[in-house]
Amino acid sequence: MSERSPSCVACARRKVKCDRLKPCSSCGKSGAACIYRAPVPLQRHRRRLTQGDLLSKIQELESILDSHGITFEALGNSWIRSHWEDKLVGGPQTTQTIPEATASVKTTSVEAEVPSASQEEESSHPDVLLASGEQACAAWLWSSLPEVLKTPPISQLKQHGENEDGETFKRTEATVTTPSLLLSPYPLSTAPEQLELHPDPKHVFKLWQAFADNVNPLTKVIHAPTLQRKILEAAWTVESVAKPLEATMFAVYALAIASMKPATCIDAFRETKSMLLSRYRTGALRALSGTNLFSARDLEVLQALTLVMMIDTQSEFTITAVAVAMRIAHKLGLHRAAGDTRTPFFDQEMQVRLWWYIRGLNSRVRRGMGLLSTIDDLGDARLPMNVNDADLHPLMEKPPAVQHTAATEMVYCLMKYDLWNFVRKSSSFSGDLNPRERAAQLITSTSAENMAKKRSVLGEVDRMLQERYLVHLDQSIPLHQLSAALAGLTIHNQRFLMFHPRHQPEGGRYMSPADQDLVFESSVRLLELNRQVRSTNFSINLVDHMACRTQVDALVYMISELRQRTSGPLVETAWDLITEVYGQPSLMPPCDDDFFTALAGLTLQAWDARYEALDRLSVVPPFIETLQAGRNQAETADGPAAEMEALQTVRMGDLVQNEPLDWTYWTDLLQP
Repeated sequence: MSERSPSCVACARRKVKCDRLKPCSSCGKSGAACIYRAPVPLQRHRRRLTQGDLLSKIQELESILDSHGITFEALGNSWIRSHWEDKLVGGPQTTQTIPEATASVKTTSVEAEVPSASQEEESSHPDVLLASGEQACAAWLWSSLPEVLKTPPISQLKQHGENEDGETFKRTEATVTTPSLLLSPYPLSTAPEQLELHPDPKHVFKLWQAFADNVNPLTKVIHAPTLQRKILEAAWTVESVAKPLEATMFAVYALAIASMKPATCIDAFRETKSMLLSRYRTGALRALSGTNLFSARDLEVLQALTLVMMIDTQSEFTITAVAVAMRIAHKLGLHRAAGDTRTPFFDQEMQVRLWWYIRGLNSRVRRGMGLLSTIDDLGDARLPMNVNDADLHPLMEKPPAVQHTAATEMVYCLMKYDLWNFVRKSSSFSGDLNPRERAAQLITSTSAENMAKKRSVLGEVDRMLQERYLVHLDQSIPLHQLSAALAGLTIHNQRFLMFHPRHQPEGGRYMSPADQDLVFESSVRLLELNRQVRSTNFSINLVDHMACRTQVDALVYMISELRQRTSGPLVETAWDLITEVYGQPSLMPPCDDDFFTALAGLTLQAWDARYEALDRLSVVPPFIETLQAGRNQAETADGPAAEMEALQTVRMGDLVQNEPLDWTYWTDLLQP
């Protein structure tokens, strides 16, 4: 009998120890019948749903009925008041509005209502909310914000030097008539003006080196050793270069220039960045028009087209050309790469790399047009191998004998491709034609089941990134540092969106202290990591879509929380970030005046709380002094218009992307 077998009936009745033999010693001595019975299975009680779970479910069912046009009697205001709410907002008559004094809550404002034990515990963890009173207070903090701050009219902060780069692309797009160049089905002869577009041969190696350092690690669609040899040889005989190679050469030059600073271009080539970029992009398009693009079944032509699209992934040309690239890839069978055993391994690997990049670019373009890709767009291609270009050779017919387990130069691309692979294969999204759409819906869901699912999914993603990539990264290597930063952006962006009060039951009124700490930490880390990514030496045009897409929303939430969080490492980091934002030497942001005024007022409330908590010993930053001067001026004037005009005198980082926020950012984070 097993050690876990039950006692016999006789021993159990007499309450004596049974040795569980058959028969047992006790029954053998007494001559009684030794009978064993199967144990009664334990009754598993279902977890009792909390009041918040039930209310969330009711709200979800009501929304389903309403979407189908079914009339019903709504539950109405299902918020059940607690004793903390009465103490914090002054009684039952203030259920919908919050007194002005409460809107700028400080940590000390609820100390008298919180038990002393909780106060002592809080003092040792200033960044963490533990007391029930502060939990309810924090829920009111975000809900008390004006609507213009809860739903900002913009999403991102403009970066240093962005004006110049942005104008560069606009000028380039305006000066190149791409459609007429590509509609001709006949190869164009090498015109003298085309030869003049090539750079001086002595500059070619410098351009190639910039491409190899700043662009290639982020794309990996070409075999660098092979293409380097071809370009350096062809640079001296450009009049006889084949059109696919010429288009690739010009695209490499343009991508190298796009990754450089304007001052570097002038120092190295004695010409402006905009002129060089326009010239090389024009050369690439002219060369591409001579490749019989629409009837080609050539991998080199497809590589050239892909590189040309990278020059400006948001241009009208790219939006149209990516569909052509997808069809050429389908004709070449790239979506089923590695399925043909007759294809040499080197060719298979380059096809797989190219397919994953084109598919990601196509998905990003479709999403920008309001379209969603389906799982059919991915095909059944395997992931690229974790190998360096030095491990590959054009004559290879079989995979390398030994594959790397540590990070290689493919780490950045592999990490992004693996994220999409996770969504495709995760049990949380399986069985759906469009798993990314389900992932996007999960972000905004507030049901109890999906809130638990959010935690599970984020845990899976975090573990996958840690075990497969982050544990192998060396932060002293720039590519590894960028990969780690983007992995952090992926996790914190999803945490911020999934657990933001906007996506919590009852608009965050039941938000737990753990979730409040989680969202605050993510808001700080998002802005911190975004600063790190945008300061990279890699081509910012190729990482921009992977950077933080919710900068302004994270900034608003972070400042709102600082009205009650006054000390701790995260708080200090948050104030450093705010100082940097307000300290950018730029003019008034081209966004809604009401938003800027509300943000300035919110910042002053946060500073007032910090100043009081530090016993007025903290040095007042210059931007706070300017904001305070504007507030004082507004107090002596009449009407809201004067207040708005006074607060708008502050200099701040330009705010861009004047469009409503889209909360389905999961897709953008999974694209190359």
